[in-house]
Amino acid sequence: MIYPLHCSNKPTPGLGECGQPLLRHDLNSPEDYLKPIKPFVYHSFHDFLASLLSRKDLEEAMNRAGDKLKDLVEGPLPEFVSDIWEAEFLRSFRGPTPGTFIIDRGSKGCYVFSLNIDFFNIKGMHIRGVFTSCGLISMICLNLPPEICYKPEYMYVAGIIPGPNQPKETELNHYIRPLVDDMEVSWRKG
Repeated sequence: MIYPLHCSNKPTPGLGECGQPLLRHDLNSPEDYLKPIKPFVYHSFHDFLASLLSRKDLEEAMNRAGDKLKDLVEGPLPEFVSDIWEAEFLRSFRGPTPGTFIIDRGSKGCYVFSLNIDFFNIKGMHIRGVFTSCGLISMICLNLPPEICYKPEYMYVAGIIPGPNQPKETELNHYIRPLVDDMEVSWRKG
């Protein structure tokens, strides 16, 4: 695999590239071998979604959520929202083409995901606070029935942000950029 030698991120619009080195010499290698300073492995969103859709029972369950929304839109707004599909946001959400995103989907599958980025101490909790921190970028498909959508086998883990410290706000974009790029492709092409 070919890695860039220096960071090309522009943390602040209008300013130059970061330029920090991304590789270091591997001292255990007999050759002059460079390896990433902080490796990050990304699991393709499209591969994950394909694995869900390869199961006919899951695809049907995911499409039923969109059908449920179609039925709910016909009626009045509920006084108390007990399900994400009853929320006004999903009832009026517009997609990349004219028409309502999930309701006017036709034969296409339209799926709603919840994104979570969370950090945790890999060495456990200490009285004096966190010493090391590792992050998890994950998503759940809200189209799946609530009793299974939070189960680990149906959750999408985009990547694990390596420690030992939590990245700064300006550094977090590096880790979510591949996911955002996949989401953009899915948004445009379906």
